[in-house]
Amino acid sequence: MRRPWRIVFVIAALIVTTTTHWPQLTLPPTGPSDKTTHLVAFGTLTFLFWRTGWIRARWLVVLIMLAWSALDEVTQGIPALGRHVSSLDLLANVLGVLIVGAWLWALKPVGRAMNMLRLRRSAHVVDVIFRKDERFVAFIAIGMLGAGAFLVGWKLLPESSRHALMLGTGASLMIVGGLCTMAWWRQTTRDLIAKKTCFECGTDHPDFTPDDFGFGTCTTCGQQLAADQWSTFTSPRASATLHAARLPAVIGLSVLPGIVLGAFALAKVYEMSLGGRLPSLSLAQPIRTMLRMPMPVQNLVDITIVCLVGAVLVALYRRRVARHYDQAIRCRACGHDLRGASMSNGQGRCGECGVAFMVPTDG
Repeated sequence: MRRPWRIVFVIAALIVTTTTHWPQLTLPPTGPSDKTTHLVAFGTLTFLFWRTGWIRARWLVVLIMLAWSALDEVTQGIPALGRHVSSLDLLANVLGVLIVGAWLWALKPVGRAMNMLRLRRSAHVVDVIFRKDERFVAFIAIGMLGAGAFLVGWKLLPESSRHALMLGTGASLMIVGGLCTMAWWRQTTRDLIAKKTCFECGTDHPDFTPDDFGFGTCTTCGQQLAADQWSTFTSPRASATLHAARLPAVIGLSVLPGIVLGAFALAKVYEMSLGGRLPSLSLAQPIRTMLRMPMPVQNLVDITIVCLVGAVLVALYRRRVARHYDQAIRCRACGHDLRGASMSNGQGRCGECGVAFMVPTDG
């Protein structure tokens, strides 16, 4: 299932490496900042490298890509290439890797048995969706159409509208890609449930018969199968979703304004240091260095901060949502498995400790 991802990764890596080391390469004076290109390129490579499955540990993927980004920039100093090493390009590379690494961490499996099973099924659905080469071709075609429209708009629109063009193009590509993925997701999930597919090797078990405890074994890979792994997971009610999102929202609304105020404070310190009013402040020089960076680099730093904060908030939200699925079959007090407990209208009592429980239902 990883073969298409590996092919795409190798092609992308060759394109990025060739472009960054092309002798005496000069970019046109107009167009998106090359720093943005560096961030997007190495962020994309990090994601593709993760999807190849060659390295399973997320932290190791990030470390390898950080080393690669540094090596890619340092090797541009080879005299025969006519290029030069840029610390700002290296910074953009690192920021791209860190953004994707943060989201790989935020989206890692969380929770206990039931939620982990739900996430493993979702991961299998993703693998099946992108197992077919034509779906990669569809995404590439969508991307090329979006890139063509972006380049035409960049030439025709005034400079004041170009930032809106970048945001609009990116949002449009995400919407179209998301709609395609949702359609494939629904179809793949229906097939998986009907065929009782093993999440480990992809073997179908349409005639699967569980033992008295609700388990069985895959005839191909020997993976343990559970009778409820193909059942439809009940989504949280709107009230439960809002409850899970409340704490991350409060933290986000507190942190992001604090970051903005901190940026204004740094700018004020910078202005005071320029006027000679802070000659002995050791913090003034690093602030000068940061605020003297080109505006495209400062924008990338701002984007990185927002993305990192967003990743932390999403990770917190996912952990809170995981409780919905885990508590549906586990006692909140003692953790006892409730799947064999007698229930009436979704309510019952734990056979181990007697604590009442309620299984969430639709509506």
